[in-house]
Amino acid sequence: LLLVCVCGTTDWDVAELLRHVESGSREEQIAALDQLERAAIDGKLGEQRGEVIARCASLLTSEDGEIADTACDVLSWLDAEVLPAMTELLRSEDDHAQGFAARVLAAVASREREDPKKLDAAIPELEKLMRDGGKYARHNAFYAMSALGPKAIPLMAQNLDAEDYFFNVMMRGFLRHGELSIGPLAQALSSEDAVIRRNAACALFRIATHKPETLPRMKADALEPLTEAIGDEDSLVRAQANDALGRMGEHAAGSLNLIVAALEEDEPAYLAIAGAVAQI
Repeated sequence: LLLVCVCGTTDWDVAELLRHVESGSREEQIAALDQLERAAIDGKLGEQRGEVIARCASLLTSEDGEIADTACDVLSWLDAEVLPAMTELLRSEDDHAQGFAARVLAAVASREREDPKKLDAAIPELEKLMRDGGKYARHNAFYAMSALGPKAIPLMAQNLDAEDYFFNVMMRGFLRHGELSIGPLAQALSSEDAVIRRNAACALFRIATHKPETLPRMKADALEPLTEAIGDEDSLVRAQANDALGRMGEHAAGSLNLIVAALEEDEPAYLAIAGAVAQI
């Protein structure tokens, strides 16, 4: 058993725990990491904070999955001070280490809402993993990116061709940023990729639905691109664009004639057009 704190207090002996992590048996290492996590939650790492970050970061490359996972949990309760070590791991060739680092950043970002810019340096590395990372790293990179600040929005918009699961992960970020997401999503409607255009229109529809306070910005930044999209060559893009315009209600009234004119197309999106007309 490890004596981790003075009985009845929260004065953690972090130095002693680090010694167990460094040279203890596997069971002692895991127990010490568990207790370092509790100390991190309590904000009681003290002067050894930097040493804890360095040691736990090194363990994210461990071949022992449980040790790496437990070290990841310790780091996940810290703050932007972990950024340099996590960014270095994102650049490594180890898929699991990359994935753990992205998982840490996602957790930290979720608690850094007041100043998300602290983690902006990780954005380029996370975007690379979203495109080309291994399965585990790519998965956590999407979660991390969706938890970051506004600078992540354009890169998420460029990755709208990802699988539906990851689109829904990014959607959390788009919704959280609200009106800041509208401009990049509107620009994505001009992509050469029909999937990106389709998901951009869908994302705008969801923002209009769940964030009605953004409708004035929607009118300013997205009305024209969405109106152009009702003539898109892809039928699903046309349908999504009409749905989004319908959710804009009176803010899309200026496009009503063009929406109705779309009924003359060879394959009009009848239900979407009818819904848009009704709501406008």
